[in-house]
Amino acid sequence: MENLYRIIEGIDIGRTGEIFIVNNNGEIIFHKDRSKILFENINNNFAVKEVTYEKNGLMNIQIIKVKLFLGSYYWLPLYRWGLIVEKKQDEAYARVYALEVLS
Repeated sequence: MENLYRIIEGIDIGRTGEIFIVNNNGEIIFHKDRSKILFENINNNFAVKEVTYEKNGLMNIQIIKVKLFLGSYYWLPLYRWGLIVEKKQDEAYARVYALEVLS
């Protein structure tokens, strides 16, 4: 488990990105902020609901009143865990927006 933590902690997902793993009950079992592990249940999150039903996907979602996020979720059947990555939409699409300005 510690090796998995080191691998995921080493992934650069930008300033607003967040990676976490949930078990099939929607409880966080991995998060960079280790104080959230097993103490925070976020099964009201759309991606968490989907991944605990063993689904994979990509979505745009409004998590906080005015903040739009791009999220991806993937079910890991071997462990019965869900991997979720979320990032603010404006940061996720920043390079696309920059191309629009140039054209």
